[in-house]
Amino acid sequence: MDLVADIKQRLSIEDLVGQYVTLKKSGRNYKALCPFHSEKTPSFYISVEKQIAYCFGCQKGGDVFQFFQEVENADFPTALKALAEKSGLDYTQYHATEQRHGPTKDEIRKLADVHDIAVTFFGNNLWDSAEGAKVLDYLRGRGMTDETIKTWNIGFSPDFPDEFYRTALQEKVSKTELVASGLVITKDTDASNVYDRFRMRLMFPIQDSQGRTVAFGGRALKKGVEPKYLNSPETAAYKKSEILYGLFQAKNAIRTAHYVIMVEGYMDLIACHQAGICEAVATSGTALTGEHAKILKRLTDTFYLCFDNDNAGWEATKRAYLVLQAVEASVRVVTIPDGKDPADTLKVSKEPFVEAIAGARPFFDVYLDREISAVTLTPERTLLILTESLSYIRAVQNKILQDISIRALAGRLGVKEVVIYDELKRISQQQKFKPLDKRAIEHQRESISNNTNNQLRRLRPEELILVCALQAPTKIPDFFSSLHESDFPEDLQKIFVAMRETIMRTQDLTMEHLAEELDPQLLAKISFYSVYGEAMYSDVSLEIFEKDVQTALDKLLQNRKNVQLEALKRIIKSYQQEGKKSELIEALAQLREKLKS
Repeated sequence: MDLVADIKQRLSIEDLVGQYVTLKKSGRNYKALCPFHSEKTPSFYISVEKQIAYCFGCQKGGDVFQFFQEVENADFPTALKALAEKSGLDYTQYHATEQRHGPTKDEIRKLADVHDIAVTFFGNNLWDSAEGAKVLDYLRGRGMTDETIKTWNIGFSPDFPDEFYRTALQEKVSKTELVASGLVITKDTDASNVYDRFRMRLMFPIQDSQGRTVAFGGRALKKGVEPKYLNSPETAAYKKSEILYGLFQAKNAIRTAHYVIMVEGYMDLIACHQAGICEAVATSGTALTGEHAKILKRLTDTFYLCFDNDNAGWEATKRAYLVLQAVEASVRVVTIPDGKDPADTLKVSKEPFVEAIAGARPFFDVYLDREISAVTLTPERTLLILTESLSYIRAVQNKILQDISIRALAGRLGVKEVVIYDELKRISQQQKFKPLDKRAIEHQRESISNNTNNQLRRLRPEELILVCALQAPTKIPDFFSSLHESDFPEDLQKIFVAMRETIMRTQDLTMEHLAEELDPQLLAKISFYSVYGEAMYSDVSLEIFEKDVQTALDKLLQNRKNVQLEALKRIIKSYQQEGKKSELIEALAQLREKLKS
């Protein structure tokens, strides 16, 4: 019994919204005056097909549950009970379902049993096959001992479409159980085209807090295969926001050490434990979440963040810091010499990594060094750093630590402390009473109501690609295959990756599927793109749709080319300055070829 699904089947979004505002038919869908803010012209759009309601003015809405929670200021359990009643369902009949108490012990046991079969299958392929021997050589080359490989049950998924599926059936596992485990993929349990999710990948079993294998992370072994790391989807036993890779093995060590070391990858984590640094954990296929922070806070107050030393790793560090401030954690940043990651460092020697941990510094000190020391502090740059810094200072719960951070920031920027305090107070008040930008609202409303291609192009080409993908998921492989994560700005990269992985996993793009990959804030943006696309494309020809897709794609590829050209020009300039003639000739030839393409 699935109460959420049953409610959605019985209660349509238009029926629910119609209980709060008057709906006006608009083609196949509806419009209405927004129930969340005052307006004279309807900007609240209700998609019958997608069962989403969204306001293009104040950006609020979602499915029946999100709409009800927003309009009634209710939490999810309250919404569940109320909408069950509106749907004519007896909420008490669902008391044993996962909506109220989570999955049953029997459900988790069955999923763990299926994953145990997979551990054996992947392990046998690693140790007992010719292809597996090559993978073993790779692991040994990365510094792993055979004992470590066996301890962590690392395996290998062969490059066959359904070998695990057929093996599991022989073990008397049903097709339904296999689909529920996420280890195989099919559109429905009656379909004949069932195939393995993981193929030609290095397999890392993921365990829950009790040591049961409930998921896998698979690293691609072929060059160019995306995604490089593929994780199991969420199941009744596997919630990405709650499970940390290696936590089962690290719990006692964390309690003893009184701190936890957080690394990014499976290889980094295993390298730490192999070296005897057993207080290390890693997130498994997701960013650090509030639930992760709460789980670890039960073991320690001190967190050492040791993420990759590139820009992406630094951004992950900053995001993790904000999450950890919600549980009032002490956060230090580990910087490994020469920009190496833990696995590469520990492969050579343990000492540099241990020294880096001992020399870990408070987050805000590292932040100020990275953001200020290497740049010239123009007035514009000073303002930019001040604005970003205040978001980290505001996150700190302890007022004494806040004060120390403000003093440090004032000294580094050459700004009076009172100015920073005033700005902090102003931002806090703004967050409480954020006025609506009427001009922006009118701009968005005009963009949606005027169903023309010219209006549509007000979106960035990266956004337009995502809009069109939501409208025609079957076309995704045709144009997503030519795009990279780096083609998108930072605010859209997670959405692009989630959409790409979801279409690979399910051959479709629904809010339910995307909810497995994205947090609520990004899901709200998906809602916007979804109803925007439907409003713009519901009455246009396929020819116009495909033309817009191609136009946006061309712009993205041109942007990529421009970035490459600028990088090449900088290299050429440096070669000229350094008098490197042979390198200069080669770079100029590359530039000519790039300009021709």
